[in-house]
Amino acid sequence: MTVDAAQIEARELVTFCGQDDVVAQFAAGEDTYAHLATEIFGFPVNKKDHPDERFVGKQGRLGLGYQLWWPNFQSRVKTDSKNQTGNMICLSDEVALKAVLTFRRLNNKVVDGWGCWTQTVLGSLRRAAHLSLRHAFSARER
Repeated sequence: MTVDAAQIEARELVTFCGQDDVVAQFAAGEDTYAHLATEIFGFPVNKKDHPDERFVGKQGRLGLGYQLWWPNFQSRVKTDSKNQTGNMICLSDEVALKAVLTFRRLNNKVVDGWGCWTQTVLGSLRRAAHLSLRHAFSARER
């Protein structure tokens, strides 16, 4: 039995954000990468017949949920496709942008979660910085 361990991140993200339609795809054992690729490319994508397009869907599902923008996505697909499949996939600017916009349209709960994460992370960093500074000054006074 083989498991795509990276799916763990994708599953956690959509579950945490309440993106229930994608959670349901995972629960049903559906190919969420092919689902996304189908929306991006406008035709039914499957792993056997459309490995390049599905790879783009996989990269989208795994990277675009973390605010990756189209030039970085385009670069990641190019590099990762060469490294992981031996076949370099070069997306046009238009397709890379369409992939990002399609992901964001279909995963609105994930996109909504970004603001919450930003506030949580920034708040944690501020508290950590404040404690570090306070510790540094109290250590100097000793």
